[in-house]
Amino acid sequence: MYSREESQRIKREFWVAFAEKYPRKWVLYDTKIKDFSFKFYVDNKKAQVLIDIEHRSDEKRNAYFEKIEALKNILEEEFIKDLVFEKNYTLESGKTISRIWVEKPGVGFSNRNN
Repeated sequence: MYSREESQRIKREFWVAFAEKYPRKWVLYDTKIKDFSFKFYVDNKKAQVLIDIEHRSDEKRNAYFEKIEALKNILEEEFIKDLVFEKNYTLESGKTISRIWVEKPGVGFSNRNN
């Protein structure tokens, strides 16, 4: 088990290496798409890339989700096969969002080969 400082250092090194390997902006900056979040999550067991649709109106949230879901075949054929589409995903806070994500198990911060 790593100390808190060591864990923070390893995470920082991971994100610096990630940014160097994939040198582009990985934020939905200035897209004019309100209530969309593009997120990365990595721990010592898995890595995830997530698109969260967090509109307050369930009707609009579902409409946005359905527009992306309509592209599912193209996304799977051209980019990645293991996308998970969840129209009603409940966060730990109890908030319901829509989420499109992919997960790669068996990778993590502590393994530098990842």
